[in-house]
Amino acid sequence: MAATSSEYNKYTVAQLRQLLKDNNLHVSGNKSDLVQRLEQYYQFTNSNTTITKTTTPKTTRKQKISKTLPIIEITDHIRSSIAKSMSIGYFKDVISALNKNMNIPNLNMEYSGPEDKITIKVKQGLAEGLANNTTIKKFSLSIDIDDLIAHGLNNNNSIKFLKIKSSQIKTLNNFIPQHLDNLELTVDSQTDNIFMDALTEHLKADLSIRKFTVIYANYDSSDDQIYKYLDKNKNITNLFLIFYDFVLPESFIQKILNSSIISLKIQYQNRELDTLMSLIKHLTFNEHIVEFDISSIYILDPENYDNSNLSLLFEQLISKNHTLEILKLRNNYFTNDVGYGIVRGLRKNRSIHTLDLGLNMFSEEIYVEFANMISNNESLGVVKLQLPLVVKDQSTHDSNITLDMVEKAFASALTTNQNLIELDIVNGKFTTPDIFIALQSNNTLERLNLSRSNFGNNVAIYISEMIKHNRSLRKIDISHGTHMSNDKIVNIIRSIQYNPNIVEFNIESSSNDFFLYEYATPYLQRNREQQRITNEPLINKLLSIL
Repeated sequence: MAATSSEYNKYTVAQLRQLLKDNNLHVSGNKSDLVQRLEQYYQFTNSNTTITKTTTPKTTRKQKISKTLPIIEITDHIRSSIAKSMSIGYFKDVISALNKNMNIPNLNMEYSGPEDKITIKVKQGLAEGLANNTTIKKFSLSIDIDDLIAHGLNNNNSIKFLKIKSSQIKTLNNFIPQHLDNLELTVDSQTDNIFMDALTEHLKADLSIRKFTVIYANYDSSDDQIYKYLDKNKNITNLFLIFYDFVLPESFIQKILNSSIISLKIQYQNRELDTLMSLIKHLTFNEHIVEFDISSIYILDPENYDNSNLSLLFEQLISKNHTLEILKLRNNYFTNDVGYGIVRGLRKNRSIHTLDLGLNMFSEEIYVEFANMISNNESLGVVKLQLPLVVKDQSTHDSNITLDMVEKAFASALTTNQNLIELDIVNGKFTTPDIFIALQSNNTLERLNLSRSNFGNNVAIYISEMIKHNRSLRKIDISHGTHMSNDKIVNIIRSIQYNPNIVEFNIESSSNDFFLYEYATPYLQRNREQQRITNEPLINKLLSIL
């Protein structure tokens, strides 16, 4: 049996430290600190056995702190990724690795040294390395692309994703890799139109590119060759446009929606209502685009927009379009009027599978409407919401709707909906355990994201029970959760041992790292050694990051 407090006080400091050491706990502090640490350890682990020495190697504090893979230096070993700001020495080492055909699928060559160090010899080595290496899949480069480097890129057979800026292009020669699938091009104000014309011609001749991202960085795109290229292209299926000012010619909108594109993503800084409304109107009767994703970069002022017209347009788009499967309207700061239009459209829609409404200005009654709609929707499989508990639309706000009503509505949806496989409710403030009680018996949901939410100890208890009893969930994220005491967090971690189906669990920053290291890690180690863990793969993952 674990010793009582009075019994611990009889031990010498040396004996107490040995007990702590045997159980992988810190041994620093005075006698009262050591006694308290042992008492807390056995309180949290609920141990009824005699303290026995474990054989697991002690995890050092240094090992615990490392939560991300370090940059792997150039060696003769296989690595998966190199991405860092490089000195000329490191830059040359990478070139050497390329010429040795080392395995570097993800390579970001961001050079930070003096320009005069990039000599002809360095460029020639890079060109040869790019031409000869058969392992690179994703590549980006910060230095200028001249004839030498263009030759190396154009002769590469492995690069699928290329990320460049138009102002880097200093050659009229073709630099597009032979089997490129995904091109991300930043068009900036330093772009030379001659090179843009040449680039457009190279793109027209390329039949392999399927995914094309164009970032307009303070660039006047009103008479851009890229538009002309997209007008005629019949190969691109995924188009991602990023604008400073979201203004598109009407003719271009019509052509782009009548092209081969099936995934259209638009991100903007300043929204032009006419362009947005025109895009939605044309998209309503489109029969080939399956993904529509539009989002803003910065907070917008909702008073500048005619929300009633937008509401009607979104309702018509969602209810009449039978091709859309993925609809993402993140960070648009739409207000309640638009929210009601989206809900009305979804009640009639049977094609949309994924709905992402992250960070809009909806208030509680809109989320109740969404939950009620989910209860009876037969097509939605993925729903992502971000609750803006500080920023809300007050224009149509019903003060009678409270957060606990929102929770009860989603709990009811989780009970009745038999199609939902993923639910994100970020920034939630959970005042009742209703959702977690419903999840104990839910048998369809596989992924649950409740990150950055306020749980509280009364709800944390039900999170533990939900993890123990649910048999469909595979991935759970409650990272950056607040208002949970350390003992409740340990109970949540302990509950994982009863659920063999969970393969991914994120509780990062829901408690201080020192606590998780000091108490949770020894608990997981002890239980694994005593073979009380049925979820060994996940426990190993947790131990590797704690």
